[in-house]
Amino acid sequence: MFVHVDHTFGFIEADYGVLVRPTLPEWSEGGQDQITLRMLDTDNIRVISSILGQSIALDHYAKRVRTLFTKWIMLFLFCTMSYFLSLTHCC
Repeated sequence: MFVHVDHTFGFIEADYGVLVRPTLPEWSEGGQDQITLRMLDTDNIRVISSILGQSIALDHYAKRVRTLFTKWIMLFLFCTMSYFLSLTHCC
């Protein structure tokens, strides 16, 4: 069973596998792209959906921070160049 997570604004799209193996020695075994559970019940679904929701939110805000930081750097460079050009009175 694969759960497809698709953010409605198109920022994030990921596949996360949920495998059920009743013979698993522990109650769960995690991985980067999937989790293996001994049994799938409503408690496990709640935990998995909560963690996926938090992960999507963190990815969203990390992208926002990178975008805003890049814009800030560009503005800083433009202002610095403008300042030095005003000192030389060339423009």
